[in-house]
Amino acid sequence: MKTWDKFDKIYCVHYLPQTKRYLNIAKQLSKVGLLGNPKFSWKLTFDSPFYGQLQKSVKLNPLSKLASNFKKGYVLKCALAHY
Repeated sequence: MKTWDKFDKIYCVHYLPQTKRYLNIAKQLSKVGLLGNPKFSWKLTFDSPFYGQLQKSVKLNPLSKLASNFKKGYVLKCALAHY
């Protein structure tokens, strides 16, 4: 049994503007035999004005660590992609 057979689905979250990073990731995934596996899928993220609107609508305790990280746009995008 191959390692990948133990999983139902495998995702790689990737921010589209990072084209150089994408090529390197794809190369490594290919080396381990994951890129062509039917269980593998990309979850691609990108910039959208909706992220800014969502950030403004969420009310968090301004003293919390979560609130300081949430102000960084990439944290929200990454969290939503994982969700």
